[in-house]
Amino acid sequence: MANLGYVNPTLLQSRVLDILLPTLDTSTSTNESSEQQNQPSDVIIHAQTGSGKTLAYLLPLLSRIDPSRSAVQALVVVPTRELGLQVVRVARRLCGGGRVDVGVTNDDDNETDEGGNDEGVLDDNTDESSTPSKSKKIMIMPLLQGSSNTRQRAWAWAEPPHIVIGTPEELSSMVTRGGVRVNSVKIVVVDEVDACLSRGGNGGMSDGGSSSGTLHELLSRHLSPTYQEVGRVATSVEGSDGRTFQMSTSSDSGETSVGNHDLSSHTMNGFKVYADKYRQTIFASATIPQHNHFMKQCVRNGWTLREPIRVNVSPGELVPPTLKHVYVVCRDKGTKVGGLRRWMKKEIAAADDNNGGTKMLIFSDPRRPLETLADMLAKDFNGIVWREGYTPMQENGYDAVISVLRMEDSLGTRAAAMEGFRGPNERDNGAVGGYANQGSDIGKEKRDKLRILLSTDLAARGLDISGISHVINFDLPNDNDGDTYVHRGGRAGRLGKKGQVMSLITADQEFVLERLANRLALELRCVARQEGKKKKV
Repeated sequence: MANLGYVNPTLLQSRVLDILLPTLDTSTSTNESSEQQNQPSDVIIHAQTGSGKTLAYLLPLLSRIDPSRSAVQALVVVPTRELGLQVVRVARRLCGGGRVDVGVTNDDDNETDEGGNDEGVLDDNTDESSTPSKSKKIMIMPLLQGSSNTRQRAWAWAEPPHIVIGTPEELSSMVTRGGVRVNSVKIVVVDEVDACLSRGGNGGMSDGGSSSGTLHELLSRHLSPTYQEVGRVATSVEGSDGRTFQMSTSSDSGETSVGNHDLSSHTMNGFKVYADKYRQTIFASATIPQHNHFMKQCVRNGWTLREPIRVNVSPGELVPPTLKHVYVVCRDKGTKVGGLRRWMKKEIAAADDNNGGTKMLIFSDPRRPLETLADMLAKDFNGIVWREGYTPMQENGYDAVISVLRMEDSLGTRAAAMEGFRGPNERDNGAVGGYANQGSDIGKEKRDKLRILLSTDLAARGLDISGISHVINFDLPNDNDGDTYVHRGGRAGRLGKKGQVMSLITADQEFVLERLANRLALELRCVARQEGKKKKV
């Protein structure tokens, strides 16, 4: 991490690493109690947005990967493609230290391809039969194409990746088709677990229909709570007497055997085999309702063998304390667009320092014509509406870049919207978020344009985009428990930075917003109110 310029972990990361990293003891012992002590702990990372959850699980995950073994050893489950691409990007940076020498698909170079055209950057000089060396690469494969993933399946068979990242639907489909063998998976991470378990359609939050049953099927049916440490699948084992036995894996159960013998003991008639080991499962989210019930549910559903350890560094604090929460009361729904435009002009004009660039993320109901609003904002701020296929050259002569992100858009359009909002500085830096950065220029931006993203709740979960100063609720979330408000607001105020969450409401919604603020223990302030026909915000 030092060569990336990151020195001090966040409080959450310190707590999580203290639990997860001691499980990396590779010493072998025949003592049963000693083996149980070295079994990896299942963990629930339950902490506010922007606290560094991604690195908290990626660092232990990468530490457990054996690059010399050609087998899938870890799965990362995410609710949306956008979050998945971000996790791939961070994992690649951690593996390669910023150099382009990590065996990973070119997801962010080719992420506009809808047909699964991600190609693995494989090391052609690597001999699978050779002894492990430092040149061996950690292979990372995203299953985020929204198609049949034909190319990924062919790659997974020819050269199994070490880590696979995808949505519950795509991972389950690939495993069911036999494209990904999971008998050697030793660690599974479910990021934004409550979103993976919820129904799709919450403002376009989930990449699929009902993820609940799919995730349950993946964890309880396709993945056993134990795995077997075997060298290869469908190969042979030679015993001490020179006899050779074929080793095979059942496509139905995933169980591995030598001949007619189950690989469940340490030795078998003089043959050296590997014992069952416990698979480690990590769940992460800022909002896990009824966490005590969820811990018991993990065991009852067969996702884990025992109740996970819950790590929560800020009990009762769901949103970063550096966020300021305000709202504007509009006369009626028809005046909300005008109220938004006037408020944005005031905020931008009042900004004291724009050296780092101003980024505003506007959340809206998916039924609204976001392109029309984008065109209005482009006229207000001398901006360009970002389109698929644009390059930074298109930004020349404009003061603002406006993007639109919706679930129903093509994957290429969605990828382009995210790239336009990130800006060239963040794309070039590729900064690893979630660490206290000292003595490095990584993650620092040169002076940038005003960047605005109009989005459904597709952008509410887990996305770590630097420099977001304002989160705007053009439409209030539909849920009553405040979870969506927490995740929307958490796109700003990350890692101790200041930010502002502004909600545009009508008078009859004021009570709803105040009740939500009480539930989340927020200090809420009205900054403008439209009354009558002439008074403006």
